[in-house]
Amino acid sequence: PISRDILEKCTFFTELRRLVFLYIAIVFHDCRGRDGIDKLKDTGVLTDAEYDELYASGSEYKKECDDIQSYGDLVRRGPHKLRAAIAELWLKRLVQVACQCDHLTTGNASTLQSKIAQLPNLYTTVFHIANVPIPFNYMQYLQFLLAAYMLLYTFVIVPNSGLYTPIWVFLWGTFLFMADEIALEIECPFGLDANDIDLEERLLQIEEELTVLVRSQYYFITGGSSLCFTNGSWCQMPNAAVDSKQAMTMTFSFHQGRLSPSNRATVEQHMLPEINEFTALIQDPSRTNMTINSKGYEWLQL
Repeated sequence: PISRDILEKCTFFTELRRLVFLYIAIVFHDCRGRDGIDKLKDTGVLTDAEYDELYASGSEYKKECDDIQSYGDLVRRGPHKLRAAIAELWLKRLVQVACQCDHLTTGNASTLQSKIAQLPNLYTTVFHIANVPIPFNYMQYLQFLLAAYMLLYTFVIVPNSGLYTPIWVFLWGTFLFMADEIALEIECPFGLDANDIDLEERLLQIEEELTVLVRSQYYFITGGSSLCFTNGSWCQMPNAAVDSKQAMTMTFSFHQGRLSPSNRATVEQHMLPEINEFTALIQDPSRTNMTINSKGYEWLQL
């Protein structure tokens, strides 16, 4: 018979391949303007437990655009960025779990983590290739036109300027190229355009991604509980314990720490990935104590 260690190693590599494929599928769905979540579920690339975590994290919430002038309403035009962020967290968590279970050496785990950290660069590159037209170097084109203009201008004014031609060409060329350099420093002298990056919008995107990651990590720590933000503080959903589906939590994926009894210890705080430091910021004022049930899950006792 095949040992449990070998089975879990095979499961780890299978899960790793599936999650990488999931991340790539999310990227291409975003590039093609498709939602694609139902197809991912139907084909088995996304499990029901993982979709439950996505929903609990808030990436699948439909946001109504009430005010077209509000950055908060327009910052998320699709859930793909949030899904990709959670998928990246799953990959990091998967490597962390495998390392703690001695399925990976520390060096191999570090190498895998560095490769996973490069996935957002892949997202950006593919998205730009799919959505940005063939680049045209306007700056170089403009400088070429200025140089050609000054060359032709020299021959045109010779009959009238005579010996003063070099002086006029020097002064006029200095003015034009100086204006070009000033325009480059200003960067957008004629207002915002599609190439400009709005700082407020970018900050809102980072804040939303961080919120989704924190909720996903909370879902992982508590074994299937949702987190909400009410009255200016984070708290557990009122009916989270009641609505928690036992059949769903028992089918959690390898990276969710529920594959076998030998992996239940992976829920401990010191075994969590990098987002753990943000999870520590989540506190419920009404919480009195923290206990661990027989399955190794941490549940809030309210």
